[in-house]
Amino acid sequence: MRRTICFWRNLCTVLLLALTGLNSQSSVLAASGPDDILITRFTEVIAGFSTTLTCSSSNCVPQCTYSWSFEGRQVDGSPLIWTPDGQKSVVDVKCTAKNTETGKTYFKSVKVEIDPWHISISGPDNVAEGKETTFTCLTNCPISDCTVSWQFRSGSPSGHYSTNGNVLRWTPSTPGKSHNLTCVAKNKANGHTAEANKKVYITESHSYSGSALDAGAIAGITIACLIVVGGVVGGVVYYMYKKGKLMNNQSSNTSARPADYL
Repeated sequence: MRRTICFWRNLCTVLLLALTGLNSQSSVLAASGPDDILITRFTEVIAGFSTTLTCSSSNCVPQCTYSWSFEGRQVDGSPLIWTPDGQKSVVDVKCTAKNTETGKTYFKSVKVEIDPWHISISGPDNVAEGKETTFTCLTNCPISDCTVSWQFRSGSPSGHYSTNGNVLRWTPSTPGKSHNLTCVAKNKANGHTAEANKKVYITESHSYSGSALDAGAIAGITIACLIVVGGVVGGVVYYMYKKGKLMNNQSSNTSARPADYL
């Protein structure tokens, strides 16, 4: 019994010494970094819309804390969720990493370009009566952060139309008139909107019934060809007939002469 107790006691001592050695080794490894920083953004940065920046260090052991400096502000933690106001087209953003055990710091600065909120309507300026035409509302706001709708402030367009998100399909009527198309994009987060307008003119359609036009054209061309060919053939026959009769008359009025000999 005493030997058994000693065996387990010795085994526990060995395990304890092994764990102590591992902890000592970990403590030695922890005194490293940060020596580099990676700043990442996942989407285009657009004024008025939320964007996310992350800051990380690959060799910070046991761990690092992160802080941000930009536009006179200090923000702790990563990722950084930021909505630029658009007053500047470029903003300097700095991230600082700090080792929680050694207190060592490392920082990196990047220039973040901020794009304005763009919106426009793609499509022709003139549309033909009775022909379906497609118009598209183009905007650089993230799909998940804004909604797009169509408005007709001067009245609904003539003819038939349908909308599906940022796409408008319109088959107009009433040539000679114009309609104003308005596309509105709305920021879901703050309710701000941006819009684009386009004036479209309706022209007369010059297309006719294809089957009737083809049949009439073919019939007319065929008759014209027959008339021309018939006239040419008749003229040739008449010419040959007159020429043959004349040659016969000349032959009958000519007397035979004896051959000349040398």
